[in-house]
Amino acid sequence: MIIICYDLKMLNEQWLNTFISVVEVGHFTKASEKLGMTQPGVSQHLQKLEATVGHELLNRIGKGFELTRQGKLLYEYALKKKELEADMLDQLSFESELSGTISVACSGALASLIYPLFLQRQASNPKLKIKIEAVPNHLIKSKVLNNEVDVGISTSLFNSLNLIEEEIGIEELCLVYPRNVRISKSNIFDSLMRLGFINHPDGKFYFGRFINEGMGNLNDFSKLEDISYVNQINQILVPISMGMGFTVMPKRFVEFSPLRSKVRILKQVNPIFDSYYLLRKRNKILGKRYDWFLNKVRLLVSDNLS
Repeated sequence: MIIICYDLKMLNEQWLNTFISVVEVGHFTKASEKLGMTQPGVSQHLQKLEATVGHELLNRIGKGFELTRQGKLLYEYALKKKELEADMLDQLSFESELSGTISVACSGALASLIYPLFLQRQASNPKLKIKIEAVPNHLIKSKVLNNEVDVGISTSLFNSLNLIEEEIGIEELCLVYPRNVRISKSNIFDSLMRLGFINHPDGKFYFGRFINEGMGNLNDFSKLEDISYVNQINQILVPISMGMGFTVMPKRFVEFSPLRSKVRILKQVNPIFDSYYLLRKRNKILGKRYDWFLNKVRLLVSDNLS
């Protein structure tokens, strides 16, 4: 039997990160956009990685791919390596309240609320590094469990044995439509179907809540058309202010929007509220630098959203 040993120290860190991104995103073009690289640059990193380990890592299938056995092994190794490095850096700055990285995943709406305050803290303490990722609600759990971030703020309770999930506040959701449109209880279904939906990262999640709890799920919205998609919280109301479509989003961001006078909020007999949960891995000890941030998040969310 011949055993071939590879010196894993020779594996380029950047190539591994590119490989992880391609696997997680599942698409070369999207991975290149995420990494701020060209698609040929991504392909070159993977080719060099394959040349280094001496194995093909991906089986190309049309425009997609699947991991080879060796690819799966290397992917698992890369994730463990990334986790070990993150834990090591945490240990180095564990006792410091004023240095190290703060990494949080949350919705775009919450990011716009907490990010300015976090930056003020960083401006006074330059050794702190702030990383806020605005992502759809359904991705927050995996971000925390995969050690891509240390803390998540979600509107879903995942009931995971691997997570500590702490309820920290609530927020009212609202259905928003153009000001020149008249909607009554008797014509709401037809009106919304004619308008079409302005989707955003949590749009369908919020709308599902609204249908089930606010409308009694009396109508079939399965044929509702998305007429636009927006991933910036400050841009979601723009098409609606111009007379196009409707959406569901946190009410507070509508009330404080400069476009408030150009849109309407559907009146609800029974308001729809979302709970917010602070997530972190159960067996992961966060450094002291997180104490201030977690307390501020709890206060901000409870004061601003309740």
